[in-house]
Amino acid sequence: TLQDKDRNDLDLVSVTDALVQEERRVLLVEIGEQRTFLETILHTPGGALTNICVLLEQHQCYIVIVVDESLLEDTDVEERINTYRRWPVSRLEYLISRFFPAGAGELERRLRKTYAPWPAKSAERLPMYRRVASAQGPEALMRFLEERETAANVTPDAAPTEVPTIAADAVFKEDSEVHKSTAFVAASFPEVNQKDFDRFVRLTLRDEMTKTEEVRHAFRRDGKLVTVRDKKEEPCIDIWTREADKIFRECALRTVAGANGAWVVDFAEPYLRSALRCHISERHPWYLRRQCERLQQPGIFFDAELSPAATDGLVRLFVDRAIADPAAFGHAWLRELVSDAGRRAGIEKTGRHRVAERLSILIREMADHDVLRPAVRQFFDRLVADREHEMLLDLLAQPSLRYVRGFDPFMWMRRLLNEGDSNIQERTRARLLYLGRRAGPTIYEFLATIYSWMPDKDREPDCYSASELLALDFPFLYCGEMAPWVTVGAWPSDHPLFYALSSDTAEARRTLSALMGWLIDLRGTAQTPADPSDPLKTAETTRFEHVADLIEHFAWVLEGHPASTPAPDGQALLTLLLEELDARLSARERTWLQRSWQRRQDALLADAATRTGTDRTMLVARKGKLDQLRVRFAIVVAAAQKIRIQGESKP
Repeated sequence: TLQDKDRNDLDLVSVTDALVQEERRVLLVEIGEQRTFLETILHTPGGALTNICVLLEQHQCYIVIVVDESLLEDTDVEERINTYRRWPVSRLEYLISRFFPAGAGELERRLRKTYAPWPAKSAERLPMYRRVASAQGPEALMRFLEERETAANVTPDAAPTEVPTIAADAVFKEDSEVHKSTAFVAASFPEVNQKDFDRFVRLTLRDEMTKTEEVRHAFRRDGKLVTVRDKKEEPCIDIWTREADKIFRECALRTVAGANGAWVVDFAEPYLRSALRCHISERHPWYLRRQCERLQQPGIFFDAELSPAATDGLVRLFVDRAIADPAAFGHAWLRELVSDAGRRAGIEKTGRHRVAERLSILIREMADHDVLRPAVRQFFDRLVADREHEMLLDLLAQPSLRYVRGFDPFMWMRRLLNEGDSNIQERTRARLLYLGRRAGPTIYEFLATIYSWMPDKDREPDCYSASELLALDFPFLYCGEMAPWVTVGAWPSDHPLFYALSSDTAEARRTLSALMGWLIDLRGTAQTPADPSDPLKTAETTRFEHVADLIEHFAWVLEGHPASTPAPDGQALLTLLLEELDARLSARERTWLQRSWQRRQDALLADAATRTGTDRTMLVARKGKLDQLRVRFAIVVAAAQKIRIQGESKP
């Protein structure tokens, strides 16, 4: 499931990228209001959507999208999604099936009868959905149904097909540590395989002893046969080893085929898992805490052989304990968990990756709860304070932490840039560029975050931090990162800077204006060296050479080869971009820009004279493209000047 469905910055490309990190995954996305994710589904170009589908198929992954019908009432929207399969799914039956998988449909029908007439709008059904979802076990759900039937004067015409027949305390036998551990592990770790199940039972029984009685017959000195009862203590693990099958049956457990065909442990009665969880947490809180402590001490959470189902079970268990006891399971506990893992993994690369991967899953779940977010932040603060920058960067690189509500990875990346050594800084820059490349339709939200790191205008260049220096050059670095992935001249453009623009011309103009202002910001000369041998190669003119090269790149992206006929929309967008660039330039800066293009043309011609074949053809084409670009820019400048003159001449 996707824990952060309330976020507004999720998009189809980024979610797909995170999903295919593992094979054979199914992601359910529920959309109840207009959000970016729905927009990217409806507006992603056909070619890109095909590529996403192929990528998902290659990894045997699926995205199931559940959309509120009210969002699809527009006829145009219906036409855009006519290739998607849609079918109704009962939310109520799904909620009931937790306790009564075989009788959920029948119980749903009974509950619906108590709400006559059935509410037409989903918002009116929410209180009932929440009441069913919050039921603490099958007995509580049945009581709610009977109360509804009594209040509505409805007589049930059929009994449920599955009624709880085994009480939780009959499985969780208080006089047997072995039965208690077996029931606890079965309730806490659904879909776990036999190997992990056996391992967890042995860990929770560690050091537990039980008194046993051995009966034997012996002859007394007088020759009389008597019965002797020897009392002794025996490790509970020995009893589990000897009587595992018997204890299994007494705890109503069985082995069944899991989703991947392997045998997993499950209850004979599905409702028992939920009932036992409630029973243990309400009546045996100290036992629950002790078992959690036992499961974390051996470092099993980071064990290479631990299955995903077992990992998920430990995460759920730890998070539940952290919510119940945040003081004991807070940032210090997380730090100790990592320290223990570090001692075991050493400096081995795969070990570090596994620690980061498992820890990111735990932190993601913790960050989903308001009460635990301070602990997560304090834990990251400790990593920075202890200069555990490698661990922090490894964590931030995990897909599990890419979209977590209430967690801002960019804040920590900025700290790594400013406080890390050169290796950490380089890795952080590479990570940010990777995230920029994967931002897709949300690129401008991403760029806004990086722009917020720009230095204050009155700040001395010598005092710029590493994150401020990166912000000054980021548009150039980002476009260089995107260049191999972009098809020049394609329309609609597959460059995020252009397909992510608003369809409203005024809004698109404002966005491009801000981008052009970022490119020509002369604070960027702080890391642009001048050429002492050439008086015309100042830091400012060198910076504008970079701007000129990037504008040339944009011209290729939007209009393609100079010999081809550009798409009208691409041509119009380039004109819009040049207009916003010109509006931001001074007369001196326009001269720098034109001079940079002229110098580039001269260099291309000189280089072409020494080349042959396709290399020479490409150099000549670049020179021709710059000819076109210089003419286009001159026309834009002249038109803008004419408008300014006309405006000044008005009375």
